[in-house]
Amino acid sequence: MPPTILISGTSGFVGSALGRAFRARGWQVTGVSRRPARAGAVDRQYPHDLAAPLPPDLPRADVVVHAAALASPWARPDAYRSNIVDATRHVLAFAQRTDAGHFVLISTTAVLYRAGDQFDLTEDDPYPAQPINGYAAAKREAEEMVRAAWPAASILRPRAVYGPGDTVLFPRILDAARKGVLPRIVRSDGAAPLADVVYINNLAHAVAVAIDKRLAGVVHVTDGQPIDTGRMLDDVLTRLGYPLPTFRWSYDSAMRLAAVAEWGSRHLFGWREPPITRFGVSALTHCKTFSPQRMRDLIGPPPFTTQEGIAAFVAWHQAGAQL
Repeated sequence: MPPTILISGTSGFVGSALGRAFRARGWQVTGVSRRPARAGAVDRQYPHDLAAPLPPDLPRADVVVHAAALASPWARPDAYRSNIVDATRHVLAFAQRTDAGHFVLISTTAVLYRAGDQFDLTEDDPYPAQPINGYAAAKREAEEMVRAAWPAASILRPRAVYGPGDTVLFPRILDAARKGVLPRIVRSDGAAPLADVVYINNLAHAVAVAIDKRLAGVVHVTDGQPIDTGRMLDDVLTRLGYPLPTFRWSYDSAMRLAAVAEWGSRHLFGWREPPITRFGVSALTHCKTFSPQRMRDLIGPPPFTTQEGIAAFVAWHQAGAQL
């Protein structure tokens, strides 16, 4: 009998991609999300706001995959709490109440971020003294909750997920490029920012293996090879016909502007996401790389290269994707 899988967040980028990948394996997928599931993601969908406990008539699943989250670098603190912390608590309680066989939390490498370059981070590295932003803080709390309640759970930390269906990473960059307001932020040392990323199909593969093997503990999920993010962005913009950045900001200038924009969002514009954030500036300029050793040992090498993932995203966008 194929396993039954319950996925939270099937209206989103990651949750829907997981649903399609699992159904292609012949697994039965039930989705839970506020909005309708994306095409092909589920066999059955339950509309529900995860800020509230899951409904009692929701059927038991062999495996519960919690992929829903407020995947935004900027939001009200209470929005992060309800959409990440409370949602995790409710999905976890459902899995425990219905005696699911395994639990998978889709977390984020952002729980380890601090300002500045970070190289070859491992799953055993401690959390920083202070989370880098509200999203990282909420995800860290969710991890700690799952670790305490379900020690054998899989906690997968993808880094910068991209690919067809992306609603977080590239849309913000392409929108700024389209408007001609995408700057080239320059480090004071002139070094290229190196970072790991993960193609959505590599992430779906990793989650499927974690379910097959009932992996326990934390695993970082990347494409397995850091890239020069500036060159990658230039390549994508060129292939899609978007203008390349024509003006340059120093890192310090960009951070000062982002701080002012964040202040305005909090105090003047009702927490509307500002056009630039300190987290975004840091993500574009600092090196963030992760050791792939545990991923390779437990899951195996990623089946797709970053070049293949970027080509898939470009083709999807050229085919008329709405960002």
